[in-house]
Amino acid sequence: MRELAPKARAYEDFCEAPDLLTVRDAAAQLTTAGLPIRECELRAWLLDHRWIYRKGRGYRPYAAHQDAGHLRLDPPKRPGRHHDGTLFALEPTCKITRRGLTLLYQRIGAERMRDQLNYDTTQYPFDEED
Repeated sequence: MRELAPKARAYEDFCEAPDLLTVRDAAAQLTTAGLPIRECELRAWLLDHRWIYRKGRGYRPYAAHQDAGHLRLDPPKRPGRHHDGTLFALEPTCKITRRGLTLLYQRIGAERMRDQLNYDTTQYPFDEED
């Protein structure tokens, strides 16, 4: 029982994650849930798998993941301020939803499992659909 306590606590933390997470916070949640990943690795994964793309100095979600509820643009809480005191609009932040976090956990975990097992679809013809 004692050995299950940390896993149960990690699962509770994962389930009780905030509605919107930054990439940094999502990486921390995934790591706590037993899927160690750094912020830069998660961002690279999101870019490589076409969840987000670069726009200017920030990131934007692809429509498919935004429409599916995996990502959302979060408007800034307040405007930025130039050195002369004038205000300017900040870009919205691309954040990961709880639903997106769950999907990331499943997909990244599955990829890592395949890599550990050296899984190759040509080795197992029964996996192919007829």
